[in-house]
Amino acid sequence: MDLILVALSTFAEYSDKPLRMLEASGIPFRIHRSGKRISRDELLQAADATVIIAGVEPYDEALLNSLPVLRCIVRCGVGTDAIDLQTAAGKNITVLNTPDSPTLAVAELALSMYLSLSRNLRMQANSMGQKKWERHTAHLLSGKTVGIFGFG
Repeated sequence: MDLILVALSTFAEYSDKPLRMLEASGIPFRIHRSGKRISRDELLQAADATVIIAGVEPYDEALLNSLPVLRCIVRCGVGTDAIDLQTAAGKNITVLNTPDSPTLAVAELALSMYLSLSRNLRMQANSMGQKKWERHTAHLLSGKTVGIFGFG
């Protein structure tokens, strides 16, 4: 019998759509809900999982060999560097990622960092935290051209 282990503690944190999709599949599932990254011991207890929806936790050779019925690891995000891909391939475990899922978050973060750096917000916040009102050099966006790459 198939079983999906959701190892990601933040699964469906901002939207219930992923949870509804899992429920609609009719495949039994368990969700790791501790609020912390799933531990190796907890993963070892998931020996009955055929699919793992993974975060950034490592899946090395020893762990993969301890999960006898595992057929697929779906990494929520782009990177698969924490997964021993050679061992997974040798055990016929399909490894997938979700390359588009972090796109908006990364774009928003990059834009936020640019704005923060251009206005020296960190230095200003530190000064104010020390109850000082100091002038720090900052740059206005007004009159500048901002280009955003990666959107076609």
